[in-house]
Amino acid sequence: TGVAGGIGSAIAEKYLREGWFVWGIDCVGQSKMIQRCDWYLQLDLGAKGLAKKINNFMLVCNINRVDAVVHVAAMQYCSSVVSSDMKMWDNIMNINVKSIYVIARTLFPYLCASCGSVIVIGSVHGQVSSKDISMYAISKSALLGLVRNLAIEWGEHNIRVNGIAPGAID
Repeated sequence: TGVAGGIGSAIAEKYLREGWFVWGIDCVGQSKMIQRCDWYLQLDLGAKGLAKKINNFMLVCNINRVDAVVHVAAMQYCSSVVSSDMKMWDNIMNINVKSIYVIARTLFPYLCASCGSVIVIGSVHGQVSSKDISMYAISKSALLGLVRNLAIEWGEHNIRVNGIAPGAID
């Protein structure tokens, strides 16, 4: 996810160079993605019916295994808790947390088939934060909990789950 952004595109391009078959997801138009992915799905990760859309894509494309899921997609609002509203909360939690929760659960059988891996790009803000970035920091903290629990639960299925928490990226 987030294949149109800086980190996401760099990861996709690296995987392509290494010979991986790359299926990218982002909300931007397909023409921008042609050289970054073998397959591309333009999708709003905050939209309803995400699991159904992912399942339909898997069926139409006849995909029977997934070696890795890399979740990079993120939304960031710069605001305090008091100045944020519920629409901001829903948007940021849907994109940053709920989407990988739904995608990982949906792709679980495909990850089991390949003893795959889930990589979640979080943020240093999940552990330490700064003023007026509360919504983003809260969502990245939630990602830490999700990564820890998936790692514990899915390790017995030979699925590795790792989180990466970079600082600011240009």
